[in-house]
Amino acid sequence: MILSSVELNNFRNYEREIFEFDSSRNVILGKNAQGKSNLLEAIYLLCLTRSFRTRKERETIKFNKTFASIAGKFVLDNGQEKNIVYYFTPDKGKQVSVNRKRVEKLSEIIGNFPVVISSPEAYNLTSGAPADRRKFLDILLSQISNQYILNLQEYNKIIKQRNAILNKYSHNRSKIISLIQPWDEYLIEKGSWLIRFRDSFLKTFNVKLRDVHSMISVPDETIKLTYQSTVDFENSDDVKPNFRKKLEAMKKIEIEQGNTIIGPHRDDILFFINDKELRKYGSRGQHKTVLIAIMISEFQLIIEKIHETPIILIDDLFSEIDHTREDKILSYILDLGQNFISTTLDYHEALAFFNKKRAHLFELNNGMIFRNEKI
Repeated sequence: MILSSVELNNFRNYEREIFEFDSSRNVILGKNAQGKSNLLEAIYLLCLTRSFRTRKERETIKFNKTFASIAGKFVLDNGQEKNIVYYFTPDKGKQVSVNRKRVEKLSEIIGNFPVVISSPEAYNLTSGAPADRRKFLDILLSQISNQYILNLQEYNKIIKQRNAILNKYSHNRSKIISLIQPWDEYLIEKGSWLIRFRDSFLKTFNVKLRDVHSMISVPDETIKLTYQSTVDFENSDDVKPNFRKKLEAMKKIEIEQGNTIIGPHRDDILFFINDKELRKYGSRGQHKTVLIAIMISEFQLIIEKIHETPIILIDDLFSEIDHTREDKILSYILDLGQNFISTTLDYHEALAFFNKKRAHLFELNNGMIFRNEKI
């Protein structure tokens, strides 16, 4: 898939700007706060209808403006052209259209315009809370499986209903037990499906991540990940009965807390470098290398699963990476697909660095294109 152009209106610090992109390498230059990350955010929003930087869409509207819009022209791998328009106002929320047809369910967009990203915000994946890793996993799996996103949506509705019962009747245990039983069955059914799907996927992802990481990292560093579920299981057949047992065993605590504490909404992923947990012991360079390896592994798996080439977004590529890792990473990613790479390198540094690599350079200054050329 290729993104040929983007038009931004009142988005972040852009009033109106149009970008015509190269089909392979696009390098966005500029000092901090000039609009580099904003451009990548806009591309991500077009692909997934959500930001990787905020949950509050009103923050994306330029100061003193009443709306924000993004329009993008995509060419899929099969040659089909797709024009997406994202429009947001505080009173009506976000609206998305594809080829001038309004999309009623925004979840229907996910997976049709695949995207992978590495950004400063992505550090939460390897160093943040379990919720950050679940978010990463849910977005990735939703892009490769429509069934996953449907089951995830159903599961989240079940959690909401079940928690409402636990809260409303917190002082009436017998009432909770009678009302919550059918929701327990729904929870076990959908939750077990999600756990099995995640576990199966992560076993495949683990192998690919290890191979990619070995290509871009320094020698003698080995990565692995483990799926840490609130439900103990040895194989997929164990998940459902063990889920039921654990849920029943924790029922008293759930009633006391007024919250569902067993299920995939509480699961986690742990990353290890040479058997040491990355979150606790990894250097900044190791974290950045792992994040790039994760992004490349996502890229490869998405192609394998849905046969569409994702867009690659890399925000602030050169920070936290030593020259040894830097050269390996760039030599690996530049030929993968359409890249959008932001950097604080100045114009002359970028010319020297990307010389003979055929890239389109955009230099930004306060939400406007200052320099626009191919090298």
